[in-house]
Amino acid sequence: MIRQGATRSSMTSFLKKQWFLVGLATVLLIGFIVWNPLSPLAEVAWLRSCVVAGVLFLMALPLETKSIWQTLSRPGAALLASAINMGLVPLLGWVAAQFATNGLAEGIIVACVAPCTMASAAVWVRRAGGNDSVAIMVTILTNLTCFVLTPLWLASLLGQSVNMELWPMIRKLGLLVVLPMVLGQLFRSAAVVREIATVRKKQLSTTCQVGILYMVLVGAIECGRTLGNANSAIEVSTLDFAGMTLLVTLVHLIALALGIVLAKSFHMKPENQIAVGVAGSQKTLMIGLHIALNYFGGLAILPMVTYHVSQLLLDTFIVDAWRKRHRLSSSTYGN
Repeated sequence: MIRQGATRSSMTSFLKKQWFLVGLATVLLIGFIVWNPLSPLAEVAWLRSCVVAGVLFLMALPLETKSIWQTLSRPGAALLASAINMGLVPLLGWVAAQFATNGLAEGIIVACVAPCTMASAAVWVRRAGGNDSVAIMVTILTNLTCFVLTPLWLASLLGQSVNMELWPMIRKLGLLVVLPMVLGQLFRSAAVVREIATVRKKQLSTTCQVGILYMVLVGAIECGRTLGNANSAIEVSTLDFAGMTLLVTLVHLIALALGIVLAKSFHMKPENQIAVGVAGSQKTLMIGLHIALNYFGGLAILPMVTYHVSQLLLDTFIVDAWRKRHRLSSSTYGN
């Protein structure tokens, strides 16, 4: 009885800590298996847009203006991480896509041109003992510029292989990404909203993650419909999926390692080095899913989800190892 109780307690603890990863696996499985009866859910485009805008609005509410101004006074680390995130990683993604099958190849590029995640970058940097204000600034910079940079990267890397109108996409991403973030910060200027956003930060994060799970479910339905359609010529084998997983994992790890190495070469403090590595390599699931679903079809969500899951799992071990090995000393390094 004691052993059973301990097992049940450990399982409950695991679910509380890892409920999002469990939810990801669950909605993916549901979407793949029962895609046919759930297909009408995937066809409600206006609801997807509302979820994207709503999640980004809620994500912007807890962002502290003080952290932004502190980082702007010494922007070197944030600018380096942003350049890696929106400059180097797309190029790495293009190289990786050359070794993947159609559909998955496009999805790899979509994942790599998405901006930095709001959900985990600052948390993981803080967990490592790094400068989380750098991660917050990278999130803001990459998300505010992605409505232009992401379409330009897609047009450059994919060319005529995808039916995508550049300027309508830029306009739509501006409305869905930039406008909600700006409104979130404007609402935060009110004292009562700022207090609620600070006190309810965890609840806001949970709500955003539920919105992400909805988008993953829609993507899984679309993916299941693509693969399950008898008239579809697209097939994805276990080997294809394993290869794609390896490719996106390598892209993430290379970007993270290069971020740390480059930050160290510029004699940045250790807390800024890990911030550059993590924020420069992490990608947001929400915007990547929106682009994949609206412009590339359900199959393209797989690399985006895989990239996100791999960064959550791998970066947990990396930041914990970093925290154990480094005793940060501000007197040793210059910024």
